Amino acid sequence: MFERVLVATDFGPGVSVAVEHALALAGGADSVLHFLHVVEERFDHSGYGLDRSAIALLQEKLRLAVERQLRDQAAQVAGRCRAILDVRVGVPAEEIVSAAQRHHVDLIVMGARGKAGVHRLLLGSTVAHVLRYAPCPTLTVAGS
Repeated sequence: MFERVLVATDFGPGVSVAVEHALALAGGADSVLHFLHVVEERFDHSGYGLDRSAIALLQEKLRLAVERQLRDQAAQVAGRCRAILDVRVGVPAEEIVSAAQRHHVDLIVMGARGKAGVHRLLLGSTVAHVLRYAPCPTLTVAGS
């Protein structure tokens, strides 16, 4: 059994299955599930005519929406183990590996497919990077 499990989520349709697998492998009520979502910040804001305050407002709204979704996912584990929520901005693959190192997790659980289109391709490369550089075992769960 694993005591510290990192659940990397993109809020795709298969994440509930990934959470159930993480719970099945966790060591019970004393275990911790770290829910992580990484917000990618890859586009240039300058061409949209937005000033810094407008961008900051959008980023804050996005952060609040992501935290709300993480709380909803963490509700699945209420009473079965402890949940820690983490939102990062950056490159998903790098942030997942970094979080695994920072929290000394025993296992990473993540979906094998993204939402659709380009996201699917990006998550494929994310999974490949995490599998290669993770400091611990990684379980990929096929989405529905």
